[in-house]
Amino acid sequence: DGAGGSDGADGGSGGAPGYIRLVDADSLEDTQAPLGGRRGLRGGGLQTQASAQSAGASSLDGGPAGAITALRFSADGQWLASTDSAGVLCLWRHSRVSVRADEGRKEWQLGAGEADEVHEELRWVYVGRARPHTGDIVGIDWTTDPTEGHARLVTVGSDRRVAEIDVLSCSADAGVVVGRPRVRIEHTATPTACCWVHPSEAGIGGAAAQQQGASGGPGGSAAAEAAATAQSTELLLATASDEMKLRLFSGGTKTCRRTVAAPEFAGAIAFLGTLRSEGPAEAARRRAESGAAAGAADGAPGVMVFGAAERSAGVVMLPLDGNPNASAGVLAHPGQMAAVLSVVGDRVVTVGGDDGTLAVWRVSRGRLAELRQAGGSDMEPFLATLPGGGSGAFFQELCDFFAYAQMRSQGEESTQPRRTGDTLPLSELPSLVRALGVFPTEAEAEALCTEVRFGGFGESGKTREEVDLAEAVRLFVNHRPAMGVGKGALADALAIISKHTDPSAGREPGAVRWGRLRRALATSGEPMTEAELDECLLTLTGSRAPLGADAPVTAEDLAFRVLGFVDPEAPDEPGV
Repeated sequence: DGAGGSDGADGGSGGAPGYIRLVDADSLEDTQAPLGGRRGLRGGGLQTQASAQSAGASSLDGGPAGAITALRFSADGQWLASTDSAGVLCLWRHSRVSVRADEGRKEWQLGAGEADEVHEELRWVYVGRARPHTGDIVGIDWTTDPTEGHARLVTVGSDRRVAEIDVLSCSADAGVVVGRPRVRIEHTATPTACCWVHPSEAGIGGAAAQQQGASGGPGGSAAAEAAATAQSTELLLATASDEMKLRLFSGGTKTCRRTVAAPEFAGAIAFLGTLRSEGPAEAARRRAESGAAAGAADGAPGVMVFGAAERSAGVVMLPLDGNPNASAGVLAHPGQMAAVLSVVGDRVVTVGGDDGTLAVWRVSRGRLAELRQAGGSDMEPFLATLPGGGSGAFFQELCDFFAYAQMRSQGEESTQPRRTGDTLPLSELPSLVRALGVFPTEAEAEALCTEVRFGGFGESGKTREEVDLAEAVRLFVNHRPAMGVGKGALADALAIISKHTDPSAGREPGAVRWGRLRRALATSGEPMTEAELDECLLTLTGSRAPLGADAPVTAEDLAFRVLGFVDPEAPDEPGV
């Protein structure tokens, strides 16, 4: 992996030997002895080691434990963090250290009396290391707290948790201090990458501003959302997952604020970042190179950079809303990629793992904005992703269910005059998406409602309890699974239940006796009450025990005889 220093003067690269080289960005010459590895632990200002603040600290002394997987400099250039294949996080600080004149030099290179001289130099000094997750570290990123002004470091692991490092408490004596508690951010998906998003680019604005933008023509929504979040100071953490979703979490409470569909061409995202904002000098230099007018860079949209584990890299225009027209990508390398680095301004660097090459790409923010605008406003981009589009039968069915949910919220048997309108009570939103064939868990349904309820709370101080048709379409498109639930997923689930509840169940691998499966549904995970379970079974099959109490249940039984899936291999019925 590689990383660029905040001022562009230094860069770092790490690799399989477990050490880090620090080089000058212009001359590519080493600025000091490598960090980590054997050389990095012997001297050169790296002799101070600290115990790690995590379980098994005695085995965590001495720098990286495996191949370097990620490097990140803090924005102020004072900290460097690395992760490795053993799940270990290492931290270095740029500090003044006393160095002997003979360090790293041969005797014949020293002048008379020079060997005993001591002077001070700025060097990267080892602070310590820790293991913040029980699995691999899949994401790491620095930011600067907008209110306190200090550096913040966060990691995301394959254990589905996010951990924040207490940077202010990290020192050579205390080592790397992992903040508590670690927060679980996923229940079924596995995170694959993360990055911080500045509040001015997050796009989680007030409801009034979003509705104003929805009716303001092409480009109006983005402008209104940007205005609504201009004064927000809440940092947000963006994550990617193996379920092809991008999520935004509150930087403080780590609650989910928004879920959107990842670009379809991206595949499993392994790298995530944002293009850092340009300073006045950098903006002037870029405008001079491109011949743009002095105000051309004003109001340039924020950009998130992503990369897959293999081949593709791309960008998504902020704010994140799931608009399929707001992203673009390239085949950056012929094989595996080692890193995707976001650089100041409009440059993105990709590093090939197999081909050993480095490519620099220029991002045209203006062109991204044009692509987004050309795709339409309001519901148009999202309707295009539905079967048949805005004129198809699916959208008509969605509108019918939306109207029926309005009636349901007033009471299906009510004789009072019906109150029709453009909005739906938020309590009916989970039922609406389930009627359309998407079945979120109770936790996912609550996250769906929370996204709407607190979407503009930071700006207006008010919650929302209603959703209109346009937002319901956007929520459905973004929250529906990228890959449907099939017989294979059911077989995996039954195998897990069988292993833990009924290891002697049957003649068929993965089979579970119906009575034990019913008991698991009533006691495990998000338990169903007996009444809820009976109601579901009666609705689906017309019986409370459709397969018999002692019958072993297989994935085929559950899919075709209970849930009513269509078997693609079954012969057509006569007359069909």
